[in-house]
Amino acid sequence: MMSSHIQRQNKHVTILEDYNQALAYVAMARNTIQDRQNETIIALTPSAQSLLKNNGVSFTNSVKYLNESGRHSALGKSSILDSWLTEHFEFIDEFGVQKAYIENLRWYLRWVIHYLLWSTEVITQIVETHKPEQLTILETTISDQREPFITGKEGYFANIAEHIASNYDITIKKLSVPNRRQIRSQTCTFIKKLGRKIAANPITHSINIRAAEHVWRSKSARPVLFTSDQYRLDGLAERMIIDNDITPVLMSDWGDYRAIGWPFRIRNRYPFKSRICINFMSANSGNHRTSKTQLEEKLVRLSNLILSETELFYYKNVSLSTMTSAKLIQGIKSDLIRLHKLSPILELVLRTMQPTLVVSNGCRLDDMITGELCRKNNIPSLMVSHGSHTPPSNKESAYEWQSHARKLINAPYDKTALQSRAAEQFCDIFPEGGEGVRTGPLIWTKAKSGRKLTQDLRSKLTGSEQSCRVVVHAGTPKARNILRFQVYETSDEYIQSIKDLSKAIGKLANTKLIVMFRPSAEITFKDLVSLVPPNEHTILTDSAPLDVVLGFTDLLVSYSSTVIEEALANNVPVLQYGGEGRYKHINVDSMSDHENREIIMRPIYHIKNGTDLEKYLGTILDKQEKTPTVKSTFNPYVFREDEICSISELLP
Repeated sequence: MMSSHIQRQNKHVTILEDYNQALAYVAMARNTIQDRQNETIIALTPSAQSLLKNNGVSFTNSVKYLNESGRHSALGKSSILDSWLTEHFEFIDEFGVQKAYIENLRWYLRWVIHYLLWSTEVITQIVETHKPEQLTILETTISDQREPFITGKEGYFANIAEHIASNYDITIKKLSVPNRRQIRSQTCTFIKKLGRKIAANPITHSINIRAAEHVWRSKSARPVLFTSDQYRLDGLAERMIIDNDITPVLMSDWGDYRAIGWPFRIRNRYPFKSRICINFMSANSGNHRTSKTQLEEKLVRLSNLILSETELFYYKNVSLSTMTSAKLIQGIKSDLIRLHKLSPILELVLRTMQPTLVVSNGCRLDDMITGELCRKNNIPSLMVSHGSHTPPSNKESAYEWQSHARKLINAPYDKTALQSRAAEQFCDIFPEGGEGVRTGPLIWTKAKSGRKLTQDLRSKLTGSEQSCRVVVHAGTPKARNILRFQVYETSDEYIQSIKDLSKAIGKLANTKLIVMFRPSAEITFKDLVSLVPPNEHTILTDSAPLDVVLGFTDLLVSYSSTVIEEALANNVPVLQYGGEGRYKHINVDSMSDHENREIIMRPIYHIKNGTDLEKYLGTILDKQEKTPTVKSTFNPYVFREDEICSISELLP
């Protein structure tokens, strides 16, 4: 491969990918007398940036190293590789399960490939921007690829950096960093192995199945099987009990601490009357063991094929085939084999229970099998997606959301709950799931209306008894190992959006910003406080309940979160902001498109950048204060009461 020669600018560039690397760098910097005036430090995660800031080390984040052109290029490559994968892998087990294997394989490999593409784009942009003489990379001392997702224990980033440095004739220095989570990982591995031994015991299987049988075989009530109690499915189960003679049964695909504590739940607060942990069951057959061997052979064959397709898996002069192939065999393969073991167990559960209805909020791993088996055995099933699904505004977002939907709203369930008009429009464009049923919000947040409750929390958060305008920012920072290039904000973009909002609101009178924080793998609440210090007009919280906060929110700000549709369902106006304006979750005109025209009140807005934010935010709030958005203006986004079916109608 021919090298690309560049004119040197910075003598030394150091890239720190995560917290462990930043910690190691700080320790090294204290013990060296090296002149670091010509060193540029680039920290790629907020956790690393927070540590550096607290130790007085200057750094640059990742925002400017992934531009629009790079995003489109990486997404295009991802699309090509995904299409190739679907053409070269097919497997069906003896129970007729097929879709679950290919979709879970695509799901895992997508995250791997996106991480590799993101790393390649970012490092390439760093090199081309700074043109260093030397590139320093820190990497962990172990290379553990046993997890299906990319973790900090893997050395892909350093390997990619080495390839790119070689292409540009740059000296690379790789420093080893001890992995501080290694002991914990070993402990977790031991616990997992112990759990598998317990689960494999026939006595465990017998106790587990019989503990639930007395409930689901009861003639006094019909069993409704829920595949999860997360994303407010427990609330849906509770509402279904009120008006219907049903027995909610919770299914888990792993025996975690919640399963241990289930018998001790307060019955009047926990709707599930029985729980079955499918990993504590066994149901193998000779035929299934044969098909397991066939699955293993197909995965090995695919891995070898990836290795042979060196040109296809090249991206910007970096070979991704070896890394992708290794991750498939060492990390992803075992999870697909585990999925295969669950197929006969789920067949047994469904055949024995004969549930009146099966309800899922998203097809991850066993949920996909459950949906397929329900269809095969004529068992009614309902998908209530925990995500937000809106009509895409361009081909890039269309590709990303269609991929996202395959394991959610377009999963193999008989019926699909349509919680908003946007979801209905999405299913018209991508009609791959079950029959759409207009339900309105089933598991979305419903704003609290109690005046004392909302006023008390407003006063507590804002620090004032007096009324003020409240802007709420809500979203989830996305780690680079679960990145979607177009429709997700990176962690660094998330931080930048909050900074922009804080700056804009600081120029407005009688206005407060409340940031509703949800932690991710790359940022803790402590990191957020360090990078975006709270002030008199900006409040950061990781504990305030969203349902109460929505009760006094004047304007909600987000990028692509489900909370956008949740706010609209509660008649709360929304401002879409972030990601340098590249994406609109709800396709509306940007505020800059209405320049020199009167700003009219509407339920949802879009602002492209920080300059426009400072220009238009105050006007939006002023208009809202003088002429509040009337409920009828939200009708294009929410169903009327007379358009939706009741929970009872969802039961066969």
